[in-house]
Amino acid sequence: MSKFSEVTSELEKLYTAKNSDYGNSFDKLMDEFGDLSLVLRLCDKVERLKMLLKKEAQVKDERFIDTVRDMVNYGIMWLMRQIKEDKQENKWNFPETIFTKNNSLKQQISHLESEIIEVKNAYLSEGFSSHMVEELWDVIHSAETALRILGTDKIDIFYIKDKVIEKNKERGYYNLGDDNNV
Repeated sequence: MSKFSEVTSELEKLYTAKNSDYGNSFDKLMDEFGDLSLVLRLCDKVERLKMLLKKEAQVKDERFIDTVRDMVNYGIMWLMRQIKEDKQENKWNFPETIFTKNNSLKQQISHLESEIIEVKNAYLSEGFSSHMVEELWDVIHSAETALRILGTDKIDIFYIKDKVIEKNKERGYYNLGDDNNV
């Protein structure tokens, strides 16, 4: 094991223990105050480092090295949130709608059903047409809104999406001669 891996492994253990003790307070503050939470936490730690340069720590696990470890973990926690948010942002086809906040899941599923009926009606009245394609996109948008209502904090919808893609690959649904189409 490299020294870097050894250090990051120790940091991960510290992160797990402190996150258990503090009840995921960093994410709660980030949800409430955004990136300012990281800045404030790091400023507190910088002030602690300044004090430790002047005098020895009176609290056992608050030495200079412990404070640096805390700062590194705050940075990693922030990065983990950013990576998760970036992945989520890049996996949506449409911007978030007002219905994410205003509709219940049951209401959104009813709306999704109405969008499917609109696709059927467009096809029956016009056949394959730009109107029918527009209605198909409305179905996808409505389904994404339902997924947003479910919320990524309750269930990892993007992980499940990846599982569906893998399942359908195994079924041969994507065998179009190009592995890059998924």
